[in-house]
Amino acid sequence: MSRRICVALYNQIVALRPEWHRDDDAAGTIKVVMTGSAADPQGRQPHIGTKTRRDVLAKSAKDPKDELKLVIVRDMWLTGFDAPSMHTMSTVPMWTPSAPITSMCSLMSVIRNFSALSSCSVIFRRACGCCRPS
Repeated sequence: MSRRICVALYNQIVALRPEWHRDDDAAGTIKVVMTGSAADPQGRQPHIGTKTRRDVLAKSAKDPKDELKLVIVRDMWLTGFDAPSMHTMSTVPMWTPSAPITSMCSLMSVIRNFSALSSCSVIFRRACGCCRPS
């Protein structure tokens, strides 16, 4: 998704659920995580933040008791970020040969019982070598 689409999606969701929006990064049910600059259009500016902002959002996302439940991620957090208490939906504009493996590994990182996974997931684990049972 482009940054424009992420902000448009956020705006559409907030139009349906205005109570989910908060200006404060430490509050609210929905947030957008993306990079940008001062040259970006004004409508994107509230969603562009510093590393400190991303750290605050990451802490909220990892806390199952926090009110943050939906994060639209454009960039940052795409790899190496794990928040088991959140549900995940990935939209990838162009699938590269490694994209399905990466997506499967992200999913398996939050699944506790690896023996319950299908044989398909075993193939993914062997192919990438990055997922190990906890």
